[in-house]
Amino acid sequence: MPTNQVLRTAGKIAGLSGLALAVFLLIFQGVIQFGLRGAISSLSPASSFAVLNSLMSFTFGIAAIGLIAALIAQGPPRARVASGPLYALCLLIFAVFATTVAVGFLSMNRVVAGDTSTTPPPPDALRTTEFVVCIGEFAERCPAGSVHLGCGSSVDAWAATQCTKSSSTRLSDVSGNRCGYYTAKVICQKKL
Repeated sequence: MPTNQVLRTAGKIAGLSGLALAVFLLIFQGVIQFGLRGAISSLSPASSFAVLNSLMSFTFGIAAIGLIAALIAQGPPRARVASGPLYALCLLIFAVFATTVAVGFLSMNRVVAGDTSTTPPPPDALRTTEFVVCIGEFAERCPAGSVHLGCGSSVDAWAATQCTKSSSTRLSDVSGNRCGYYTAKVICQKKL
């Protein structure tokens, strides 16, 4: 069902409260479908739960506030609104935001402290990184971002100190200055 039909139907059936519920459910759906798909999948299960829980709490709270506001607004046009419902509305707003902040804070503490609910990687798991290594007299003559080694150095010796497993491929070898400039791509695998 298109978005405008959802809003129109919710407004006809439940008035302001239905409109509030529909708007925030559509926002929540859009955030989940488009905004967080990659971010949620990269988090641990506990952190993903905390993020989704806080989003759902916030969405539900906003819809509940809209429902209470609609109930308060349905009184007689000139009647004074009783202070009880207003206090309840303020309490609900405070509870929703406090819950959202608390859940978000707890999830951030888990992420910062190192979430222990995820399974550790297998002991033989390796992380692969690529380096460009340049051997030559002056670092300025090497490609930007490359690892510079002085004359007489060995790419394989450097890789042995940095990697668990490695392989190198020559990219260029040009003459110049005292020893020339040899550039290689090193595929480095380290244990996690």
